[in-house]
Amino acid sequence: MKSLCTCAALAVATAIAHGSFADALAPGDRAARSEVKATKLVKLDSGSHCTEAINEFRTSLGSTTNYQPNSNEESATDLSDFFTATNCEAIKSGEFQHIWGSSAKVFVVSATRPTPSSSGTKISCDEALSEWKTGFANFEGQDPPAYSDATLVYANPNSVGLVSLLSASQQTIYCGTTDTCGDDTLVCYYKPSGIEEETVPVSEDLWHKLQESHKVKPALAADDAGSASCVTAVNAARGAGGLELAGFTKGSNLEAGAKKLYGLTCEAIDTMTVDPTAAAGHTIIYATKEGDTPPTAEEAVEQWKKGAARLGTGVLPAFTKKSKAADGEIYYDSAVAGFVSIMTDNTRETACYKATGCTNAALICLLKGPTLEENQKPITDETWKKVLDVYGEKMDFKEREEGESCLTEINDFRAQDGLALPPFAAATDLHGAKPKASELIGKGLTCEALKSGNAPILFTDQEISLMYYMGETATCSLAVREWKNGIDLFSDFTIPPKYTSTEEVYKKGAATNFISLVSEGTDTKIKCYTVTGCSEPGLLCLLQPPVFKENEAPISEETWKKVTDTVTSGAASASAYGALLSSVFVAVGLFALSF
Repeated sequence: MKSLCTCAALAVATAIAHGSFADALAPGDRAARSEVKATKLVKLDSGSHCTEAINEFRTSLGSTTNYQPNSNEESATDLSDFFTATNCEAIKSGEFQHIWGSSAKVFVVSATRPTPSSSGTKISCDEALSEWKTGFANFEGQDPPAYSDATLVYANPNSVGLVSLLSASQQTIYCGTTDTCGDDTLVCYYKPSGIEEETVPVSEDLWHKLQESHKVKPALAADDAGSASCVTAVNAARGAGGLELAGFTKGSNLEAGAKKLYGLTCEAIDTMTVDPTAAAGHTIIYATKEGDTPPTAEEAVEQWKKGAARLGTGVLPAFTKKSKAADGEIYYDSAVAGFVSIMTDNTRETACYKATGCTNAALICLLKGPTLEENQKPITDETWKKVLDVYGEKMDFKEREEGESCLTEINDFRAQDGLALPPFAAATDLHGAKPKASELIGKGLTCEALKSGNAPILFTDQEISLMYYMGETATCSLAVREWKNGIDLFSDFTIPPKYTSTEEVYKKGAATNFISLVSEGTDTKIKCYTVTGCSEPGLLCLLQPPVFKENEAPISEETWKKVTDTVTSGAASASAYGALLSSVFVAVGLFALSF
């Protein structure tokens, strides 16, 4: 059996091996240990007081200013107040006051190995920098706040160590281990201090480069040629069709403009949620493309032109900040903001930048003189009318031939076993004329609304309701198949609710198309048209009398029961078919095994 002394010695030895000698001591000894203090620094054998490693790191971030080693062996004097007030435990943990002195201030940082060395080797500069670099995570992607010693993010020693490496100006540094606190902790001090209370401690440019390296911010590259091609492409759009809007000009100070974009994040670019008003005194417009290559200027302008369809042909709303007014928020759509900005009445100075390093690459243009101002229209009504003449939707309706009228496909669906709904009749005349595109467009029926599935469907003044479909090939069979799938939107309803313009389910075209398809259809007349003038062909069917009436149920309980007993969506049908096949295969397999 080991003696008590032997066990105690083993405990002490074990604690020492794990770098925690103070924990191995009795309470009185621990108290004594906590008062152990250093008196000076012992310089490292190499690394020029870590300036070699520090300057390599700074150079990787684009810095041209190097830190210099402090060759004076005056640490005992320079740090006398620090050593008097700070014991070894605090030095190892990094939890101490960093700014010392009154006139010639010094700034002190430390780094400790996460795992003590078993070989007794001194901590290296590379090890120290690795610890300090981990401090980046503590900023959570944000820019460093003004420095406040040992508070908020600066309560973390690695955060402090990191910002000390990123000064805009040259710093002089002395690094070494202490004479009494062990070789696993490095202490460095800057004289004079490069960091002051209540000032931002880092170079804006170096911090942005660091964010770029972590894929938090995009890399921004500006060049005269890029801005020139953007201006050329924008001015071609501003002069098209006789518009003859005053041309944009190329920005003159691209470097200063890039700094105004330092707030842009990869997340905002990848999710297309860049705030167009984020740069004071400017408007930001942008276009994105997946991968490392940004859109060309011509591609960007084509993306922005799509904003015309999203705006429709009505009166432009005034711009409002998000959450203030829904119609004014449309300008946070990148295509809409881009389109109204390049069509604004007056000329703008424009600087364009390539943003890379994120999941998506972007071409970003900074327009001097905001085009989006609170409670103001970005384009005057007079100019907007001219813009619509050139870029407004030219949506029109062409009546479909008898064999493509969709009446056969619709009525075949309505006549299936279990439904037996009365057939729709072909409308030879809907109040004497086809629908006027200008009237329907003016009430919100746009190419974008048809494509997005949120088009208005009830036009009480014309006593019609609509069914619609848009796709690469707008055939009747594809339309009926798509309309049938709308039953899925009613899975939470015992019976469809009364129709109102505010009822959520009826804001979805898939829902209203389905209800129209299975409506009672008594004396319903239908006429279908091909929609032209949009990026994709469309199909529009007008029903009279309208299927929907405000505050009335669009379908009876009796009919709805037949519908739910008979109709399944395409997905449900596929699942049922798959289940049936599985059952057949299982049965065949069991049959085979029985022999």
